[in-house]
Amino acid sequence: MTELAHTFRMPFGRERHFRLERDALCWTHGSTEGRVTYDDISRVWLWRHQLAGHRCDLRHKQGKIFLLSYQFPRLIKREDRSASYTPLVRELIARVASANPCAEFRAGQPWWMREALGTWSQLIIGVLIGLPVLLMISIADRWPAAQTYLLVFLNFVVVLALWRYIRHNAPRPFNPHGTWSGELPE
Repeated sequence: MTELAHTFRMPFGRERHFRLERDALCWTHGSTEGRVTYDDISRVWLWRHQLAGHRCDLRHKQGKIFLLSYQFPRLIKREDRSASYTPLVRELIARVASANPCAEFRAGQPWWMREALGTWSQLIIGVLIGLPVLLMISIADRWPAAQTYLLVFLNFVVVLALWRYIRHNAPRPFNPHGTWSGELPE
């Protein structure tokens, strides 16, 4: 069997190299080396980041590790590393699931993500500020009713689209033995 390995680099960081061994995930980051056994991994979280592509966060007894599907060889240049990321993460999930049946498997953006918070604030602004302002304009008879209804409808469409985005990217559990390939790049 060939060794599964994946390498990526953050914009201002050193290259990170991950490889799967028989009983553990091993990595090097500069001169630092690490190793975590599959049964020590308590959570695997897959999500998509707008800038860094797909991301796999691992929580284990010693801390946290993350893997990215993109790398940044230079500050503004981004390279897709899905060809090595996807097989490694698939096999990693299978090994964690068999070694630690109590491990938690989640997919979707964490609620604290900046993009998610930005989307929530846009949704709240649209509902709490946009609709009352449009209704006040309508009540003051400053605009014809047709324009007001059109703006209320457009506000509703934007709010609905944001709500759909939030719900689609909401954190949710997934079955590591089932079909969950939509959370990984092809």
